[in-house]
Amino acid sequence: LQGDLPGAARDRAEALKATPDDEEGWVARGVARAQEDPRGALDDFARALALDPRSIPALQNRAHVLAERLGRPREAAAALARILEVRPGHALTRASRAVLLARAGMAEALAEAEAALADGPSSPEVAYHAACAYALMAGDSPDARQRSLNLLARALAGGYGHA
Repeated sequence: LQGDLPGAARDRAEALKATPDDEEGWVARGVARAQEDPRGALDDFARALALDPRSIPALQNRAHVLAERLGRPREAAAALARILEVRPGHALTRASRAVLLARAGMAEALAEAEAALADGPSSPEVAYHAACAYALMAGDSPDARQRSLNLLARALAGGYGHA
């Protein structure tokens, strides 16, 4: 905030050298490392999960790094499946998992999208993610393309994406 960008960079580097002593610290360090060192970030999330195997932030961030930084959607979907063991019926996690399964070309993606819609039928964000899963899996199926468009319309009508 004071405009000392070199000082901020030094402070950040120094903070990343510190060894966290709790689950939250490992997650925070992993998040800080995710962009530049995704494998190191995964190690940090693993350390957090060793302390708390039910750590939703560690599992969510593990899934993000696996999917978005390392291109490993199947492993990311497995991390989200672990969240669903901890929090069954969490529609947005299930919808996000449907997208990852669809990116991996797995047929179960559409069943997962429908389960997410059943868990969170009024959520525009869930509808958007389900639309993405259907779009990714549509191929030559006019029914799947239409389902994707209908879900996208529902998400937009509900306010998703207006920002």
